[in-house]
Amino acid sequence: MSENPFESPTTTAAAVDADQASSVPAKRPLGITILAVLHSLGGFLFLLGFSFLFAETVHDTTINGIAIRPVLAMAWVTTLAVLFICSGVGMAWGATWAWWIATIYYWLSLLSIVIQLGFNVLNSIGMGNFVSFHLTQSGVPLVVLGSLLGYCFRTNVLAYFRLDSWSKKKLFGVLLAAAIACYVLIMIATYGMEILLQSRPNG
Repeated sequence: MSENPFESPTTTAAAVDADQASSVPAKRPLGITILAVLHSLGGFLFLLGFSFLFAETVHDTTINGIAIRPVLAMAWVTTLAVLFICSGVGMAWGATWAWWIATIYYWLSLLSIVIQLGFNVLNSIGMGNFVSFHLTQSGVPLVVLGSLLGYCFRTNVLAYFRLDSWSKKKLFGVLLAAAIACYVLIMIATYGMEILLQSRPNG
């Protein structure tokens, strides 16, 4: 292709520099490095710790006010731990899917805490008890998770995960919809497995 004789050499050089800069991977933010380590270690420790707990557990586990059998709780925790480890490794590599796994988990945790808080507040009001304890207890994790979500939407973080071409509003909307869909699917799967286990003949 012939060069345009009327195009400024400065403009051409600037365009080349811009193309080269866009092709260079963004530097990994320090916070993402920390989260990658925490996710990976947390997943291993969570899986290891719950394995020992599961060996001694014979009673149902309660999640969001729903009684879950130990086998279902183990399946849920195992899946969560594996996703945690994968997201940690993916964060270190700058994989886009790792951002989605981490942020969807943060959203799911927020939804779970809010729903659990709602159950606790309603029970406390019904029994005539104070609700301040539940608000304080849930406030800390809500602030932490909200801060993590906010950090994941920082410009340099989105650039590192190659999501800077998305508008933050669009990302937020898609993320919220995905988290709600995942929550509904988890509840459906949990109820379905519980019904399946109850329908099995004893012995």
